[in-house]
Amino acid sequence: MRPGWKEVQLSDYINVKHGYAFKGENFCDAPNNNLVVSPGNFSIGGGFFDGKRKYYDGEIPNEYILNTNDLIVTMTDLSKFSDTLGYSALVPNNPPFQYLHNQRIGLVEFLSDEIDREFLYWLMRTRKYQKYITSRASGSTVKHTSPSSITSYSFFCPSLPEQCAIAATLSCLDEKIELNNKINANLEAQAQAIFKSWFVDFEPWGGIMPEGWREGCLADVCNYCSDRVPVSTLSLNTYISTENMLPNKMGFVNATNLPTTSQVTSFKNGDILISNIRPYFKKIIYCDFDGGCSTDVLCFRASKSYASLFLYCTLYSDRFFDYMVAGSKGTKMPRGDKQQVMNYTFVIPNDETLSEFNSVISPLMKNKSLLTAESLCLAAIRDALLPKLMSGEIEVPFTE
Repeated sequence: MRPGWKEVQLSDYINVKHGYAFKGENFCDAPNNNLVVSPGNFSIGGGFFDGKRKYYDGEIPNEYILNTNDLIVTMTDLSKFSDTLGYSALVPNNPPFQYLHNQRIGLVEFLSDEIDREFLYWLMRTRKYQKYITSRASGSTVKHTSPSSITSYSFFCPSLPEQCAIAATLSCLDEKIELNNKINANLEAQAQAIFKSWFVDFEPWGGIMPEGWREGCLADVCNYCSDRVPVSTLSLNTYISTENMLPNKMGFVNATNLPTTSQVTSFKNGDILISNIRPYFKKIIYCDFDGGCSTDVLCFRASKSYASLFLYCTLYSDRFFDYMVAGSKGTKMPRGDKQQVMNYTFVIPNDETLSEFNSVISPLMKNKSLLTAESLCLAAIRDALLPKLMSGEIEVPFTE
């Protein structure tokens, strides 16, 4: 602890307000502007994740409509390792959507102007804080925390100007990561637009499928990978399971644990991974590194290397995932039928066009990979700085 920092409790500065029990019958699949915030909107390690949207079309009490930049915490955790319980997020500015304060989410209400909102946001993303919350959690399978457990947390607090400087340092890194994500989304959209133009609408060929092309199925252009890799050779950022794949084309986060098995399926640069559990979540990754994946992740490998990006764009489509969902089996946790998946039909161009498409798309995917690598580096720096800044081990310049 640095000189001048004082020991305080969160209860000196905040209350935590419970959310509203929105009625289950009013949740809907049809998109609208009302999004109910759930524990699924919290990333591992904290921060807002907008990939899991729950729409609501019922009556909404005004006092449970969240404002942009409201500080919220997750009060319930359904994951195996309670890796989001108690973590914080800031409500995004995302018009025309409005975010609704659900019962499993806590809203931080400030009692004092002596603590900075963003500083508190980062404090509630530290491992020390989260370990405190999980150590006091109730429940066995589903973990719960409470406002009193959160506000009883003690910490050493710097002056308000130093709080602001610490928060600005960490937020600057997050802002660059978010910018990279937006650029990557644009690069992905460009790749998909080119794919649709060529292989769905046939625009370069006057809207008519060229001679020599044919309709085929996945089995004609790829196969499932069956190679194995020792778990001992993997790291948390090279192991992919359905749990650490993010839905709606968002990639993945580092795994929290490696499996206890000795070997898993291996994947290589250029392979495509898709979660076979609950395929309606649309979890897909184009691999730009080697690693290993769980049995519930389907690993596709193109028969010809120059067809890998064509295969990725084919599998990326909503049409493919709708097909996968229609053929899935099971109710609580539906899985895709691996044999039926390989029967998915689509237009297959000739080898010359495949090679040309690969040369056009490769620069986009390479730029996307470079930005992803940069974001991972920035996130590692942020995560390393966070506990050191919050403990006073590292000082940031500030003015009183």
